[in-house]
Amino acid sequence: MAEEQGFSRFSVVDKAKNHVSMTVPCLFNDQERSVILQTLLLKRKAISNVRIHLESNSVIITYDSDLFSEQALLKLLGVVLLNFSEKPRINNPYKRSSIEESRGKRVEVSFLIEGMSCSSCALFIEMVLSRDPGVVSASVNYEEKVGAVVGYLSKEAVFYIIEKNGFRASLK
Repeated sequence: MAEEQGFSRFSVVDKAKNHVSMTVPCLFNDQERSVILQTLLLKRKAISNVRIHLESNSVIITYDSDLFSEQALLKLLGVVLLNFSEKPRINNPYKRSSIEESRGKRVEVSFLIEGMSCSSCALFIEMVLSRDPGVVSASVNYEEKVGAVVGYLSKEAVFYIIEKNGFRASLK
């Protein structure tokens, strides 16, 4: 089992030649983490399908065992789950002042984004922005390299979140 192999973030329920079924407690009713996990796993050529059931914490991975060993898959899961098992807190120096300045006034901030290398980057930026309680909605388009946030944050606060996560933002 996974516990015996030193993996504390998940437990293997069933194994077969080309699939592994497991429970992953940190995914319970967490759509954001499940999308991140699915995206990261599907980047591997050997992994053909990832099914996640949030209500039961279950993950079923179908993979090519000739390209990727079961041990390699379990090790990958251990590392990936360790890296995002807890949501990071956003420490944004612009947040408090921008919410106070807006005084409940909803604004839209549209921007250009530099530094994205794939559609997963756009998804990541959307998720990071959506974590902030001052954001009502966030959208990022990888193809057009643009984004928009609707909420109660100033453009400085939005840009700070984007830049703190390794990308560059500027006004359209």
